[in-house]
Amino acid sequence: MRTMLGFLIAWTALAMGVFAQQLSPHKVPASVNESFHSKFKGVRKVEWKRKSDQNYEAEFKLKGVEVAANSIKEASGWKRKPPSNNRH
Repeated sequence: MRTMLGFLIAWTALAMGVFAQQLSPHKVPASVNESFHSKFKGVRKVEWKRKSDQNYEAEFKLKGVEVAANSIKEASGWKRKPPSNNRH
């Protein structure tokens, strides 16, 4: 069972890499970055991705919990993704 769980986590991580392009912070449009930081004040370390639907995803820690949030149409809004049991 433990081996199967490890396999599923590894497979999920690999599959997510196929559907998202990791970005360096300077490649994220200023409007997206500013919108993110106005919504999630105090977050310093952010990993950015460009999703297959062309929206941006920010992965970060909020109060010690790993969180992912997706932009909606180039910074017009942010949608926090529900917590996943696979994240640690």
